Amino acid sequence: MKFKRIVSENPKKGELVTSSEWVDFNNKVLLNEETIFTFSGTATMRSIVRSSKLTAVQEVTFSENKEGLIGLRVDRAFEEPSTKPEKFLDAKGIETEVPVLNNEGVNGIYSNAEGVKGGDVWGKRSPWVALRAVKEGEAITLVILDNPANPNYPAWSHARGYGLFATNNLGGRNFDKNADEVKVVLKPGESIVFKHQILIGGDLTDTEINAVAKNFK
Repeated sequence: MKFKRIVSENPKKGELVTSSEWVDFNNKVLLNEETIFTFSGTATMRSIVRSSKLTAVQEVTFSENKEGLIGLRVDRAFEEPSTKPEKFLDAKGIETEVPVLNNEGVNGIYSNAEGVKGGDVWGKRSPWVALRAVKEGEAITLVILDNPANPNYPAWSHARGYGLFATNNLGGRNFDKNADEVKVVLKPGESIVFKHQILIGGDLTDTEINAVAKNFK
């Protein structure tokens, strides 16, 4: 994806609109993306809503893939403590072995709307997934919420203990072999919209997160 320009910005509304292109390995434009970032907050919580409209230039097929659609790499404190060496595969299927690391200050815990905890949130479908940790004595919660209008709501969680925190509406059988096939085809000029919200707060409770999710239209 190649960033093109800032379309508009409105500090009073807390809104930023950007334009980008999705290109292939020959630099051929496949999609135009217009994304609206809306920033807001309260005394105890900050919110970023990301709404991306993808418009096809060429015919484009979105097939099942566990990477995307919105993700964060988090501070070491938000990782889950490692107790043994782990092996991970990158997008090309290349295996990397990660040794046991120093766990000092590492205390991240994932949870989702269904009450699933820890690494078990991976591959589960849920309206939201939260990641809580204490950093320098301060409790902090990060949340990614899926929007009910998104295709394949609720999305699959691509969350790993080593600090990967992502939500994907197009994962399908990459997460659950029993899921229905996920396939979206856009012909030239056709569009699709994905909308997600990121919350940043203190020790947010499930009740507080559910209240935000209920109003996320």
